[in-house]
Amino acid sequence: MPALARWSSRLAPILFAFTFGCSEPSSDEIVGGWITAAHDVNPAGYDQSQLSFSASGNFSWLVTSYGVYPRQSRNEVSAYIRIEGTYEISNGRLMMTTKRSVTWDRFYGSDSPEVVEDPYTVALFDRARYSIGDNRLTLKYLSYPLDSPVATQQEFARAVPGM
Repeated sequence: MPALARWSSRLAPILFAFTFGCSEPSSDEIVGGWITAAHDVNPAGYDQSQLSFSASGNFSWLVTSYGVYPRQSRNEVSAYIRIEGTYEISNGRLMMTTKRSVTWDRFYGSDSPEVVEDPYTVALFDRARYSIGDNRLTLKYLSYPLDSPVATQQEFARAVPGM
């Protein structure tokens, strides 16, 4: 199964998320880069997510899969999706408006072109609550993996200060 197809089932809960309460951080604390721990997806591969926020209100969310195809090294890129847009912060909520997505999957060949969707209007971390402490960004939301709400949390470590 192509890595991109695996993502669609894993991204669906995140893309249609609804959140619940956290503490109120300062809005400028979120500016910069954030990265999740690697998540194993098969015996040899893994994926990892990165979020970047600019002071001007733009964001980029990149999910990259590594080493999931036969004859790939563990750290060789297998596929990725990058979603770009704008964000606002209000009362501990992180509101993200998607504008564009860019995907690529090695399954279609190492020289296959990126697929760009512009405009791209899928909800992302819809009405997410967030908190920041000890250089960690925590997002809390409800996901709907099988049309039933599930309390979900995702944690990112600070990767790059102030973008």
